[in-house]
Amino acid sequence: MWHTAILVKWNPIFEYIPIESQIEKFQDDYYDAIAKCHVEGESTVFIEFMLAQIDNILDELLNQMTDSATDDAILDADGANHGADHMEGRLLSGLKQNPYITQTDLAKELSLSRRTVQRMMKKLMDDGKIKRVGSTRTGYWKIKEK
Repeated sequence: MWHTAILVKWNPIFEYIPIESQIEKFQDDYYDAIAKCHVEGESTVFIEFMLAQIDNILDELLNQMTDSATDDAILDADGANHGADHMEGRLLSGLKQNPYITQTDLAKELSLSRRTVQRMMKKLMDDGKIKRVGSTRTGYWKIKEK
């Protein structure tokens, strides 16, 4: 928690960046860096470790923001189309190729977030273009032909 307190004084944005969670993911490396600092008598290894973790977090956040901006440009929260016809076609094509595909796999295939795929599929179901047949676990997607 002290990492966040120090970084927030430097730049308030760090109040919203999960430094502690990142350190927890790499806890063994964190303690290894501290141990090396004790042996070497300087903090260079620890500083490099922390800077690398901050860089990783910022990269993740940037990727999330980029994905979100891309998703929003395709389909906003109200379901309004913004070039979504092309994506809708790709989504339907993916369902035709594999009616048993999961939303997660479809999202990866389309380079979208799972949430965007969920919104698009809900809209397609509401519009009567697709239907879920069977259970969520073992069912499949049926495309309704016009």
